[in-house]
Amino acid sequence: MSTTLLTSTTPAIVSWRIVDRDRPVADWLMPVDVSVEDQDNAAWQATVKNSFIKPETRTQYRRSGKKFLLWLVTVTEFSAAAPDILTPALKRRLATVTDGDPKKIEAIVKDFSHGLDSSVDGQGVTHPDVNCPPIFFNKLVPQHYLNWLASLRKVSGARPRKDQMLAHRSGIMNLYRDYQIPMSPELAAGLETIMKGVKKKDASDRAAGVCPRLT
Repeated sequence: MSTTLLTSTTPAIVSWRIVDRDRPVADWLMPVDVSVEDQDNAAWQATVKNSFIKPETRTQYRRSGKKFLLWLVTVTEFSAAAPDILTPALKRRLATVTDGDPKKIEAIVKDFSHGLDSSVDGQGVTHPDVNCPPIFFNKLVPQHYLNWLASLRKVSGARPRKDQMLAHRSGIMNLYRDYQIPMSPELAAGLETIMKGVKKKDASDRAAGVCPRLT
């Protein structure tokens, strides 16, 4: 028995099929509705993509992304530290909060960091609208991330632990992944440099006996 690949130009036939030349043509050339197979392929791909990250880890990353976006909203509105980084789509939503209610603002930002409830897929995962990002990702620079980390405090007043800061970096990277935007090599390298500094700071603090503030 010999096999080869057959290319079909008929729209209703799958593009590539395995062919057994020792059998009648009617047996090995089987018409398949491409739309049905495409739907099956799309569902399979969605399952694989959703499996990249465990549900609990995705939740953690998106919470971190939401915190970062909320911080950007704050510094943009009140200190102009990040001018023009918010997209018109997010600004329009924020403009509907006329009373400045922080809970309403957080709910709006969560729609962008987590995705609307109506965007849930067959695996129960919500997806942000990739055509409606909250920020201009190309305007993010490492200093934004460093400034945000410097602003983070626990209820006790302590800074987050090293591993928590590492998770926050993953949250930023997950924002890019959710919106299907590649992170620039410059930003990725900048985040890596910052995290190396965090690790060195953690090591020196522990050597100096001040590790309780990092726990």
